[in-house]
Amino acid sequence: MQRINRTPIFTVHLDRLEHNLSVLCSHSHCSADRIIAVVKDNGYGIGALAMAQTLQNKGVQHFGVAALDEALFLREKGIGGSIILLGFSDQSQFEVAIEKQISFSIIDPVQFEPFARIHRTPEIHLLVDTGMHRNGIRHDEILSGKYDSFFEKLHGKIVGLYTHYHSSDQTDQQSVLEQHDRFNQVKCYLANLNVNPKFVHCSNSGAVLYGTVASDEMARFGIAFHGVGKDVCPDLLELSEIHSVVTAIRTVYAGEGISYNHLYAPSVDTKVATIPIGYGDGYSRSFTGKSWAIINGRKYPILARVTMDYILVDIGDDVVSIGDTATLLGENGAESISVVELARTIGTIPYEILCTCGAGMDHRYVRHGNTISTINRNLF
Repeated sequence: MQRINRTPIFTVHLDRLEHNLSVLCSHSHCSADRIIAVVKDNGYGIGALAMAQTLQNKGVQHFGVAALDEALFLREKGIGGSIILLGFSDQSQFEVAIEKQISFSIIDPVQFEPFARIHRTPEIHLLVDTGMHRNGIRHDEILSGKYDSFFEKLHGKIVGLYTHYHSSDQTDQQSVLEQHDRFNQVKCYLANLNVNPKFVHCSNSGAVLYGTVASDEMARFGIAFHGVGKDVCPDLLELSEIHSVVTAIRTVYAGEGISYNHLYAPSVDTKVATIPIGYGDGYSRSFTGKSWAIINGRKYPILARVTMDYILVDIGDDVVSIGDTATLLGENGAESISVVELARTIGTIPYEILCTCGAGMDHRYVRHGNTISTINRNLF
């Protein structure tokens, strides 16, 4: 019997990541050492370590994560340079952060007092809220002088200053310009308080793709590394693909329903292929009736209910064999499914597709067509 891997594979092309870094450096007019690579939440699902190692080998020296455990993991695995914790932190984490040279962010006023009170404080990046209204210190409160005493105590530790644009992935960059103007007011105000951070970073992926990075600022890339933004920067390549295999083929007669609730029943006698992938692997139940599986270069709509472990597609009289590759994301013959296309079918964004599917599947890392390594998904 042919040996078939039942678990769907999330394939990451590391050579494409290297390519995208080069493209983004050119597009942003920033060298690799002036880029902050956001690898939080396991690199948006593709694997933070593989992503950070690849980018570090190409000259990237700065990485952004969401939580301390992510930062410690990267340090333990040999990632050097600066690692910036973009999420919330408190003084209970100071000692390990100082030891491992991890920078913290101040993203809420409640952090000011403990940060200023403790003598040994990690290096700090200050997040200015210029309009996102999620995290950060309000720009107008900074300008009012409300926090001057804290800035006087912390000025030697504040090495970074940044903001987060709320609508940068739009052709119309008016809101970005307005937020950047507020940010510049804060930067000038802090300079008068002797706070002169060496790392200034406002432009995220959208702002870089649709706008311009200020000459004295760094670029902060996340989703663009994954190839999202091809409408603006066509040279970008998608990193990730999702493949499974055909594990069963059976005859279904006209009028017989297939899968849960019998949402689909063929009108003529046909063959149905079973493909092991489902919402247990992060492949959303919402793809029912909206997406496709590509087998031997042909797209087949997923008309039957997506289940926890399987999807079913009507292959008619086509020649399909057990063990044939089924592509749910990526290229197969002349057909392809992009992550943007896949996200739009269920009204979500590429970030969610990558994070959920990346978390639920085995990973295979490829460079120029050769498998570099594989990592099995965590079952518990």
